[in-house]
Amino acid sequence: MDEIIATVLSSITVALFAVLGALKTSKREKASHRLIRKTIWPVLVVSICLGWVFQFISLLHKNTYRSDLVLRFQDTFAEKLVRERAEAATAINEYLQKRNWNAVTNENNIDSLETVLSFFDELGFYWKHGEISATVLHEHFYSDMRTYCQEAIGYMNKERKKESVTDWEYVEPLFNELTRVEAKRVGKNVTNCVWKTETLQQYLKSEMRLNERLQNRSPVDQNQLVLKDHVKKFAKQLRAFASRSYKDPNAIMDLENLHEKAATWIDKLNSEGLDTLEVTDMYRSWGTRANPAGLLMAIADKMDVLSDQLPKTP
Repeated sequence: MDEIIATVLSSITVALFAVLGALKTSKREKASHRLIRKTIWPVLVVSICLGWVFQFISLLHKNTYRSDLVLRFQDTFAEKLVRERAEAATAINEYLQKRNWNAVTNENNIDSLETVLSFFDELGFYWKHGEISATVLHEHFYSDMRTYCQEAIGYMNKERKKESVTDWEYVEPLFNELTRVEAKRVGKNVTNCVWKTETLQQYLKSEMRLNERLQNRSPVDQNQLVLKDHVKKFAKQLRAFASRSYKDPNAIMDLENLHEKAATWIDKLNSEGLDTLEVTDMYRSWGTRANPAGLLMAIADKMDVLSDQLPKTP
């Protein structure tokens, strides 16, 4: 919206300059011309200033809500770190039983834990340097960071004493910031956002089963499970956008980008043989509604239902 306003103001500015140019080349100086010029100049100055302001706001919005960047990270987490996530969850689950990181001796699981922590460290780097806001990262990764980092902070501190203090330097600051966002969102104190051991174990076991499912599936089933994970996360984004974006001028994700991603996931669901006719019709009516919040919720629900049919047995 800010970008559209800036474009409109730029067009008005050009038009006003054109009018001033036409008056300047006029052969006869009329009193009305002088009056028009006196009127146009203040409007022109205001238009230029407002144009700069909205361009700055638009640029700030793009830098704060880098949907392309965060979606790339989400794709990496969902597609390329499946084994690492399962093994890292296994390591943390073992720690919860022994309460001693030195007693967690499976090197593969520890290596995977370090890989997952490095992924969050990269997220933290982009957050720290202003490429992605904490609000966006909270929407996409808070639950994941809570799952892997709540107990792994102790492991990181232990390893940093032996190796380098700069290892995973952005993980804890980002984790703490996302916790503050969560606390503000739910109206709790930061300390009350810590998950109970039982809750954490439920999330860990879900991650551990992901690897088991992939190992026991054919390549087609594995791809469908990855697609299922993608679609469910996208449905979550749709709901978040519908519930917040129309109330907050700083949208979590640009509507155009969201619209494009919806088309992509609907096409992929259709390519897996699912009946996407209803959700396709809903998607097509999206662009005809000025405030499609309710429709986005319905699309999210339908995509959830379709993704639950994956993996699809022949």
